[in-house]
Amino acid sequence: VRVSFCGNEARVGSSLHKSNFLKMDVVGLDTLLLCILCGIILILFTSFLVRRYSDRAHSRWFVDGLVWIGWFMSFAIVVFIPLDVASSRHEYQCHRAFYGNETLDEPLSLPPNCLAESEGSSVFELETQTMSHVWKALYWTTFVLCWIGYPVLQSFMNAAHFTLQERVIQALKENLIYYAVLGGIGVVIILYLVVKRDLAFSELLAASMAVSNAWGLFVVIALLSYGLVEIPKRLWRQGDRTLTLKAYQFELVGLLENLEKAKKELDDTMKLVKKYEDAIGKEHAFREYLDQVIKKCPSEYGKVLYGEGAVDFGYGAMVSLHSRVMYATLDYRRCRWLYETKLTKAYELEDKMASKGNPERMMRWTFLERVPKSGWQRLMYQVEWLWIVFLEKWTLRFLSLLYILAALCVIWSEGVFWLYELVGTNLSIFYWMVKDENDMLRQVILQVENSS
Repeated sequence: VRVSFCGNEARVGSSLHKSNFLKMDVVGLDTLLLCILCGIILILFTSFLVRRYSDRAHSRWFVDGLVWIGWFMSFAIVVFIPLDVASSRHEYQCHRAFYGNETLDEPLSLPPNCLAESEGSSVFELETQTMSHVWKALYWTTFVLCWIGYPVLQSFMNAAHFTLQERVIQALKENLIYYAVLGGIGVVIILYLVVKRDLAFSELLAASMAVSNAWGLFVVIALLSYGLVEIPKRLWRQGDRTLTLKAYQFELVGLLENLEKAKKELDDTMKLVKKYEDAIGKEHAFREYLDQVIKKCPSEYGKVLYGEGAVDFGYGAMVSLHSRVMYATLDYRRCRWLYETKLTKAYELEDKMASKGNPERMMRWTFLERVPKSGWQRLMYQVEWLWIVFLEKWTLRFLSLLYILAALCVIWSEGVFWLYELVGTNLSIFYWMVKDENDMLRQVILQVENSS
């Protein structure tokens, strides 16, 4: 039978009836709804993370916005990889349905939304051209942000100059120096390869791609090693509350020392600002700069009674003072947040251990006094007590074992993929999991189509 899809003709070995054309629109709608659902979940998840880790009282809106974009692009990869795999599989099925087992030397433009009736169809269908545009947008957006946007933004926010133009120039200057050093090293390496190895331009391009790929693999291995080792170990240790409490107490000693050092540095910095304030009058040329420095000081600055330190009347000295205030305030807030967060966790852990023998079967929190006002509320508090006292520990241990099993599967799959040419079969565990799932999904789709 000869059929036409949007002007493209194809020969199909089996007959296609009218219902097949209707199912094409259904599959496309399922794909669209799936993408919309994943997009909504990604937006909500990314917004939650930015809200959770952003210092909303001091962070600028455009900083949070760029961080949101970068995280959203990174998390979107997790969604688009399965869609890309399913799209490639669908293209392969279309090729078999319309052209048989013929091997093509060049890529072929297949009819849009084609379905292979004999092979079934995945509901995760996206056209290959669409996925290509998506991957290019993700890659180049993250590339520009990673190597240009975020470094310049970081330097801009850390610049202590008082005007927008000076801060932009300072940010660009710092990054130009950084990239000039890297570029000089790259030029030296290229000249060495050209002179000593007699490499052509195409070979240099291939070598550059290999180096870039090696750096990417190094980053992936470093991050993957943390996920494969540290996360299961941390979950297993959290199941032992006595050991975890001792670790918290040990960490609190170091965090308290860092907090005291940061507090002393902040006090010394505010005393120096007070010295400048006493020395610079209201009519001084640098008074507006000093007012900006004072606004960056925390509220404790009002308690400083006298100033200490040497005063230098110069624009460079004002920039240095501004920079010192910014870093001292930021370091103090960071150390205080780390100490208070770890201290809260230690108190919560002590409360969990102390509430184990509570005859009322309810948690006794140090910083939260709760009295049940109804029988339903008492039941919820008792469920919380049962979870914390009996189930949480074993749940953490179970999750640790699952992570260990998943880590072993990843290591095995990464270590045996090169054996395919020797043994003639793929030994990857994830390959067989995906293959079995696709076979099961295909059988379900065929049964639904036959029954309809």
